[in-house]
Amino acid sequence: MSKAFTREPDSPADDDDLEAASPLPAGARNYMTPGGFARMKAELDRLVARDRPEVVATIAWAASNGDRSENGDYIYGKKRLREIDGASAS
Repeated sequence: MSKAFTREPDSPADDDDLEAASPLPAGARNYMTPGGFARMKAELDRLVARDRPEVVATIAWAASNGDRSENGDYIYGKKRLREIDGASAS
């Protein structure tokens, strides 16, 4: 869509109005509890801060061993790294 056909509001929008709006659609329910959110946040922090560096070190070691096509540590490490990166990208 071209910007030439969009209409800008007459008054600038306040940032407070954007933050006050719920990210959920009208009528939808939020099924995540604060405790559940805290557990998920703790798991993500653990994955990014501790597990990912360990997996990267394992992959580097396995890659230095030579043939990667038959190296289980390398193959599993790359798979695990994709899982961790997928979880942190969300």
